[in-house]
Amino acid sequence: MSISGSGRFRSIYVEDLDERHSSFSSSGRSGAFYPAAATVNAISYEPATGAEYMYQKGWHNRDAYGKSLPNPSRPTTIGTKTGGSSAKSSKDGDLFAKENRAKVVLIILLTIVSLLLIAFVIVIIVLFATGVFTTHHATEAPSIYSTFIFTTTPPPNYDTIVAKTYDIELYLISQANSNFSNPNTDTYRTAMRRLQAALENTMTQSTLRDLQPSIGMLNIQNSNLDLQVNFQLAIVIPSRSPITAGTIKNLFLSELPFFERQINQVQVDRSRISVTMET
Repeated sequence: MSISGSGRFRSIYVEDLDERHSSFSSSGRSGAFYPAAATVNAISYEPATGAEYMYQKGWHNRDAYGKSLPNPSRPTTIGTKTGGSSAKSSKDGDLFAKENRAKVVLIILLTIVSLLLIAFVIVIIVLFATGVFTTHHATEAPSIYSTFIFTTTPPPNYDTIVAKTYDIELYLISQANSNFSNPNTDTYRTAMRRLQAALENTMTQSTLRDLQPSIGMLNIQNSNLDLQVNFQLAIVIPSRSPITAGTIKNLFLSELPFFERQINQVQVDRSRISVTMET
């Protein structure tokens, strides 16, 4: 047998040697080289070719240029380098993604601010166009309302409210008293208070109650055997109201029974009631 190739050893199987090279088995040589822990179908080398030496030096794990081939039984070194490269690549990718996200957020914020500014400008323009905002000086505002505030001319057919006062005189039959001659006595002041209360009650329950009637006592004085009573009646009526002094006299005559009950059934001389309106 001869070495085939340029210095490269040749590996053959034992079974191949037995079948194809029977003369090799019977030549009396030492036979094929078996590495440690050889088994059936294990790789064998031709004797005297240096295969055993080359195998022990690990030439079967080298390439054609004598460089060591990657060892699959030691993935740690390769794995470590690969893992480091992957980690570095992953960090670079994360950093790039963060930068992209920051740019996107910044662009969105700038867009929102720009839209808000545009909306604000549009609102200001609309307010000025509709007259809500104006550049006129504020001192001009009172002139707008001056015609309404200081106008005193009433509109056509306007009826003002006026206060009317009527002087009324009546006589209480057989009620003269010497104490009524002096207005500073208690009898005089008591009689004035009772007569005023009776007159007020009479007017407030009459048809004059909606005209805000008020009674003002003037005086009382003796007139022979009778007592003369003088008072004023004030009411608030429209200026064109048809109420006259005669109207008040007729109203008072109709209310005399109620008035007489207020003063303990004292009679009033109906023929001597007079009503005059102050001008």
